[in-house]
Amino acid sequence: MLDAVFGFRLNPLIIGLGLLLAGVVVGYGGRSDRDGRIETEPTVLVEMVRPEFVVPPEVQLLADVEYARPNGQPLHLDLYRPEEIVGPLPVVLWIHGGGWRSGSKASPPAMELVAKGYAVASVDYRLSDAALFPAQMEDCQAAVRWLR
Repeated sequence: MLDAVFGFRLNPLIIGLGLLLAGVVVGYGGRSDRDGRIETEPTVLVEMVRPEFVVPPEVQLLADVEYARPNGQPLHLDLYRPEEIVGPLPVVLWIHGGGWRSGSKASPPAMELVAKGYAVASVDYRLSDAALFPAQMEDCQAAVRWLR
């Protein structure tokens, strides 16, 4: 279809590279502030738009509960649960993203499930600069064992 519009055959690889380049330019493009300085750090832009994390009043937070201590390094989780508990709760284990290299257990998006009667456990694990894979998976398995 695009062949008829442009009058020549378009290589899908060229189209894909063009879209990738456009995404990089849009995502990491410069942005000037009031002083005319250009900010190009993606982390600076993320910090500017990230909302402050606030635990709702109907959610009880048990913060920094130690669930394991591999090689003497304490591992913690945050447990979010409804304020009023009537019997056992199903638990959602939130494992933050970051490719095992970065990230934090703080402000899990799954916390909104607490209002629906779930408990949410957000875990920290040893990152890949501190421990080689599969240590991260072992840490997550230890969190599941602790929660049981």
